[in-house]
Amino acid sequence: MNIALILAAGSGTRMGNTNKPKQFLSIYNKPLIVHTIEAFEMHDKIEMIIIVTNDTYVDQVKIWCKQFDLAKVKHIVVGGSSRQESVYNGIKYLESV
Repeated sequence: MNIALILAAGSGTRMGNTNKPKQFLSIYNKPLIVHTIEAFEMHDKIEMIIIVTNDTYVDQVKIWCKQFDLAKVKHIVVGGSSRQESVYNGIKYLESV
């Protein structure tokens, strides 16, 4: 099974003075993360998508997945305090799938 693990738990501090992480900024009336998920959603060899995100955005990501009909998103995992920890959380979760 081909699974896409999308890491979206970062704070986006290099982006400057935005009030939210860059992956949640709206571009062409959609959050950037939705554009990313759609690319994997349309790929015929990707069977499942798992998103690792900040705990404060889990519910919002769930809403976007329904709103934009992102059917391949099966799980949303809470990331860690660093990218390394978020990767670890995502991989540990994959072991249970």
